[in-house]
Amino acid sequence: MKCHVCGSEHEAGKFCTKCGNPLQREEVAATHPANSHQQSPSEQSHNQHPYHLNQQNVQQPYGETYYQYQDHPNGYYVKERKKIQYFSFFANSLKNPVEYASKVNGNYWINGLITLILSIMIFSLSIANYFSRIMEISGLRFFGADKVLGLSFWNVFFKGLLYLGIFSVLVLIVIFSIVKLINHADIRFQDVLVRAGSYATIPTLLFIIFFFVTFLDSPNIIFFITTMIQGIFILSISLTILSFKTNSKIDIFYSMFIAIAIFAIIQIIGFNTILEGIINRLINGYDFFNF
Repeated sequence: MKCHVCGSEHEAGKFCTKCGNPLQREEVAATHPANSHQQSPSEQSHNQHPYHLNQQNVQQPYGETYYQYQDHPNGYYVKERKKIQYFSFFANSLKNPVEYASKVNGNYWINGLITLILSIMIFSLSIANYFSRIMEISGLRFFGADKVLGLSFWNVFFKGLLYLGIFSVLVLIVIFSIVKLINHADIRFQDVLVRAGSYATIPTLLFIIFFFVTFLDSPNIIFFITTMIQGIFILSISLTILSFKTNSKIDIFYSMFIAIAIFAIIQIIGFNTILEGIINRLINGYDFFNF
């Protein structure tokens, strides 16, 4: 008996002890004539898995198709694994955020990465447009204050990409460290990436709304949207941590509290750094304004 998948040989048995796939007799495979017609995919699937198929009550994680075989020692055999198309990933994350994110696995991390990149780009674009509008409405652009303070559109946009990119990486590292070290969950970094990206779909839409709101001269609406962004960020982080099963005696509430506290410290450091840079530019441009 020889396994057609991993190539290991066995004297007897129906399934490979290494990979769990059905075994195939070499002499049976050799009896097929060389000029026989090519088998269709359905025939090949039937020949490779000639066991009773039962697809009832089989939990199917997102992106994977499981087929139940009653004779299989593990109870099921993974016949096919399909890649999730990005638009399907985005749509499912919007339709059922909690349910979908709790089941999607790290094999589809690229979709989570795409969402995070889009959210960073849109948010940076919104912030750049916001400061550009402030410079225009206040009349400071006429005096070149946007260049002196480093608040020109493209300056803010590219620096926003840099700062938000670094911040996002730190967020992922903090979540992975807390879930791995404190909650003792058996996960990979890709699992955190795809689930954080899944929960980032709704904030991404909120960033798009914020971009259009920046064209309005309404401080109340802008304040409302920015408050919503801060709240949904904390919610997304908490749900990402909650989506992983904890094996720790420490209550998961404290895991989320630690994560939020770390993010608050990172935001304070980042804000102070940006504010200090603006003040330095203002001091250096003192003679320009002739104060």
